[in-house]
Amino acid sequence: MLVLLDGVTNNKSMRILAHSFQIYIRKELDIFILMTGLYENIYQLQNEKSLTFLYRAPKIHMLPLNSGAIIDSYKSIFDIDQKSAKEMADETKGYAFAYQVLGYVKWRNPEKSLKQILLEYEQYLEEYIYQKIWSELLDTDYNVLFALEGKEKMKIKRLRDKINMSSSLFSTYRDRLDKKGLIDTSKYGFIGLLLPRFSNFVEKQR
Repeated sequence: MLVLLDGVTNNKSMRILAHSFQIYIRKELDIFILMTGLYENIYQLQNEKSLTFLYRAPKIHMLPLNSGAIIDSYKSIFDIDQKSAKEMADETKGYAFAYQVLGYVKWRNPEKSLKQILLEYEQYLEEYIYQKIWSELLDTDYNVLFALEGKEKMKIKRLRDKINMSSSLFSTYRDRLDKKGLIDTSKYGFIGLLLPRFSNFVEKQR
């Protein structure tokens, strides 16, 4: 038996299910659970003292969607050229929800250009994702995001100097923002905003 769970969070029902699954494993029952969810939610669940067995469970960290596949999809659905489809794909940064939202907004406004629908696209991202994320951040998180000034790449040392923060303390907040999927830390010594058009949202919060 395969049980599929989407949008996993650390709540009472989920903890009960996880405990039950541990018992099923010990009894060698033929059952599997496939969980998906935000990194921070799964991290909190597996961090429960009685659920540490989840640390040993196989995990797949999802990468952004393939840019070429998004381009081909937009070209096919909206009958647009390669350049226009690429411009749309670039605006999603490979995020599945952004890909769906931008496609939906374009579908509702087929006669409008990408530039003309970006505001509505941003509003959907803000309402359904960014406002919730923002409400769960700490004041120091805000300071780090503001200091990035909307850049996709900035030297970490320059950022630390701007907010007057030690290397050890900064590492704590960098890890927090990284686990929330808000920043890109893939290039050593650099940091930058990751989500599509998130810089515009951050600027509005000043």
